[in-house]
Amino acid sequence: MGGKTAMEFALRYPDMTDKLVVVDIAPKTYPPGHDIIFKALRSINPATLADRQEAEDALAKDIDDAGIRLFLLKNLARQKEGGFRWKMNLEGIYQNYEQILKEPTASDPFHGEALFIRGKKSGYIDPGDESLIKQWFPEARLETMNAGHWVHAEDPDGLYDLVHGFLSA
Repeated sequence: MGGKTAMEFALRYPDMTDKLVVVDIAPKTYPPGHDIIFKALRSINPATLADRQEAEDALAKDIDDAGIRLFLLKNLARQKEGGFRWKMNLEGIYQNYEQILKEPTASDPFHGEALFIRGKKSGYIDPGDESLIKQWFPEARLETMNAGHWVHAEDPDGLYDLVHGFLSA
């Protein structure tokens, strides 16, 4: 979802965007597919949690993959008065999910440098999407990493090296 937001920002505000990095998402409409994650996250009242383990145990009821659970739990912040809170606007994301899934709404392409990173084991960027990416982002380069959709969780060092190299050039 961050990639969709970054694309839309670069397309709408090219004068405020030097370079764009998008990880494993294309500028197209996607079908819904996060119902289980939303169900699991929305079943938790973070303010009543005693610790992070309690949150992980609650997520484990619906989400088998420990890596995904740990990634989602990065959005959990401890409150001074006790309990936790979501750093993300979970209800805002949930309420606007259909809009987030849509293709960009801007009218002109972004002509700045762009790096699109695809997970080799992911289905989010199909082989035919490269031409679509180039329509919206003509200067884009597409790199593939040996990971699934959660590239940042599966190969954080490799992702860092790729992004750092792009931003430093």
